[in-house]
Amino acid sequence: MTHPRRTLERPPRHAPVAVGLAIVIMALAIGGAMGHRPDSPLGQPPAASAGPPVRGAQSVVAASNVLRSGRASAPPGPTGTPDLRRAREAPALDPPPQPGLFAIDLYHEGDFVSQARVDWCVPASILTMMHMIDLAGDRRTPTQDELNRLARSLSSPRLRGAGSEPEGWARSLNRLRYGPYEVRTERTRAAAIAAAAHALRLTGRPVGLLIWRGAHAWVMSGFRATADPAHTDDFTVTHIYVEDPWYPRVSSIWGPSRPPDSIVSVGLVAEDYLAWGRPAVRYPEMDGQFVLVVPRLASVHDMRWIP
Repeated sequence: MTHPRRTLERPPRHAPVAVGLAIVIMALAIGGAMGHRPDSPLGQPPAASAGPPVRGAQSVVAASNVLRSGRASAPPGPTGTPDLRRAREAPALDPPPQPGLFAIDLYHEGDFVSQARVDWCVPASILTMMHMIDLAGDRRTPTQDELNRLARSLSSPRLRGAGSEPEGWARSLNRLRYGPYEVRTERTRAAAIAAAAHALRLTGRPVGLLIWRGAHAWVMSGFRATADPAHTDDFTVTHIYVEDPWYPRVSSIWGPSRPPDSIVSVGLVAEDYLAWGRPAVRYPEMDGQFVLVVPRLASVHDMRWIP
C-alpha cells in the first residue's frame, strides 16, 4: 500500500521548517504497538551537535497573540494508581476565559525530547509532556528505556511487537502522578481535535495524538481557534502546535518530521492524523476512530467537553 507524502507548510523564514537526514521507515508497525519496529530498515538519527532548534520570540506569526500558560503543578504523592480524591482540582484558568480569537501554547525551550530508538515514540512523548507539566519537587527523571518498559507493562495483553499502546501511555502518566489522563476516541478528526483543544485549555496540560493509524505519537502543546474553548463551546480549531518525537528524522513514506513546537494547520494535520487501524490486531473500541490521550480534571462534572 502506498501513502501520500506529507506536504509541509511553508512559513516565513523565521518560522520552524522541518529538516533532517532522509531515512527509510515502515510506518505501519506490527500489531497494536505504537512505535516503529526495531528491525525495520532504518538509519540512525543525525548526530546531535547542537540539538534541535527551539522557537524564538518571532518564530510564530503574530506571536504576541499566542498566550503562554503558566505551568501546572500536580499533587504530591507516591507513585502508583492515581487516587482521584487527591487529584488536582479544577485549575484556575491561565489566562482567564476571554472573547475573540484565541491561541495558547504550553511549550517552553527545553521541553522537547527526541526518541532514542525507533520504537520509543511513546517514552519520548511522555518525557516531553512531563517537562511541560513541570511537577513541583525534586524528582529523578526516568529514562526512555524505563518509560518504555513501564508503558508496555501497562498496555493490554493484545500488544504485539515493539512499542506500546495508548492505554500504556495514559496509565504511565497516571502512575507517575502526572495525570489523570485517559484514552479518548472520536468518530471524526474535527471532533478529536476539538476535544483535544478543550481538554488542553481546561487543564493546562498537553494532549497525546495517535497518528499514522496508530503507529506513531505526537504531543499537542497548543492550538489556535476562532474562540476560547473556556469561554464558549462555539469554536473551531484552525491550527495546532505539535512536538514530533521522530524529529529530526525524515520518513520515506510520511515525509519530513516537524521540529519542536511547529504550528500546523488543521488541513495539513489530516495527512498524519488518520483513523486508528493496526494491521495485525483488532481493537474494536478504537478501529476506524481517531484516538488521543487527554488530560481530565478531578471531577468529570468540571469537564464541559465530555458529552
